[in-house]
Amino acid sequence: MLVDIQQVNKYYQITSLQKREVLIDLDLEIAKGETIAIVGRSGSGKSTLLNIIGSLDIPNSGKIIYNGIDLTHYSENERAKYRNSSVGFVFQSHHLLPQLTLLENVLLPLVAQNDKSKREEAKLRALKLIDYVGLNQNITQFPNQLSGGECQRTAVVRALINQPDLILADEPTGSLDDINADLIIDLLSDINKKYGITLVIVTHSEKIAQKMQKVLLLEQGRLRKI
Repeated sequence: MLVDIQQVNKYYQITSLQKREVLIDLDLEIAKGETIAIVGRSGSGKSTLLNIIGSLDIPNSGKIIYNGIDLTHYSENERAKYRNSSVGFVFQSHHLLPQLTLLENVLLPLVAQNDKSKREEAKLRALKLIDYVGLNQNITQFPNQLSGGECQRTAVVRALINQPDLILADEPTGSLDDINADLIIDLLSDINKKYGITLVIVTHSEKIAQKMQKVLLLEQGRLRKI
């Protein structure tokens, strides 16, 4: 089991006497190499759950066990290391830096890497991945010179650069047309099959959800299989 979420609760304090419960005693097991779609109405807590799995947010109670280690006991520095080394994030907005080229954006997660040989190894890996997604002719271009689909493919490569075990994708096709949306989902599915990387995707699209091995509905703070 790659990720085991046990009895997780998450709420937001509205006033001193009132809180809004988002996740309630939530359990979820994510197997290595699995593909999961999480669906539900807007505001149901899907993004919150994804952020908790990725350690961008922490639960009020419960356990987030990754490869047998409870992340809720980690310090902020340890959680940052986990995010950088084990998880790749793909969001609805690509979050590319406008002043960096495509290649520089892909390599951005490696700026803290001091080992020159590892940096060179990562650059070679980046070039291979960029070619894999069909962007090898665009490596010197800036985000404003790329289409929306090309920017999102770049974001997918950036998520892969540190060879993560897990990709968390939050509405990764929400800003794309149908053709580019299909390309991104097919790309993520191909990456799952080729590299065995686990994929958890939040989506409103039934079409996209049905391409995943498992579809879970988040409703009233809890998950159920559909």
